[in-house]
Amino acid sequence: MKIGFCTQYKEERIRFAKEAGFDGVEISISPGSPLDPGVVKDDEVRRAKEVLDENGIKLLSLFHFFEYGAKDEQKRKEAIETFPRALEMAKILGTNILTVNSFTLEEGDLQSRIKYFKEVFTSFAQQAEDKGMKIGIENCPHELNNLAYSPKMWEVVFQEVPSKALGLEYDPSHLVWQQIDYLKAIYDFGDRIYAFHAKDTEVMKDKLGKSGVLQGLFEGSVWKSDWWRYRLPGYGEVDWKKVFVALADIGYNGDINIEHEDPVFGGDKTDEGLKRGLKYLKQFIL
Repeated sequence: MKIGFCTQYKEERIRFAKEAGFDGVEISISPGSPLDPGVVKDDEVRRAKEVLDENGIKLLSLFHFFEYGAKDEQKRKEAIETFPRALEMAKILGTNILTVNSFTLEEGDLQSRIKYFKEVFTSFAQQAEDKGMKIGIENCPHELNNLAYSPKMWEVVFQEVPSKALGLEYDPSHLVWQQIDYLKAIYDFGDRIYAFHAKDTEVMKDKLGKSGVLQGLFEGSVWKSDWWRYRLPGYGEVDWKKVFVALADIGYNGDINIEHEDPVFGGDKTDEGLKRGLKYLKQFIL
């Protein structure tokens, strides 16, 4: 199992990965990013691969961060049309894992959103199968625009698109604040976990006891709740020893990427935070 971290592509970040002792990275590609699949040329992608190789850093997964269900029809169209290009880029960069969010329509009832997801991701899964690739859906709710935000919804998406090319980029942090059993989810969906985000969640019980779980909804967003926040591995509620035991039990043979969204180690402390996360996780890997 290799340990990496999530980043956009910059030569400086790849050099940092080497210097800090990481094995690899997950590179995010999105509109306007350095490797935007809508505009990037093959020689630029190959140059990025050379930089990875020169530093001994492996691309563990490529994250296609596009809004397939955006309200703007043109934005939706462009997001879907860049998907096959992202698959090609992943191959050039040396990974068979393309990670995504299962973004669906931002409006409409649940059934219409599921129908749209099925239409889009049936095509995505077939394209991935044809290229021998796998798709890992990251389970961040994104205000429920990402359909696969919970084990119950994972059952739905895998029923609608049963292709084994479609799986999860599992992240326990989002399950913690939803009060979902993040360990049971690993065992229940072990054969669908293709990638892994290492992120923790701190629950501030004094604030929870005062505001309650509905607090953020009055501002129109659960993200505005003040009783939880994302942390680096080891600084929150996740029992990482049990997580690694569970991953061993299910025979997980993929890699793990730190997704750094810890406000305590933000800004000029970002690299320090990543180093802390790496040191903490290494104790669980023989």
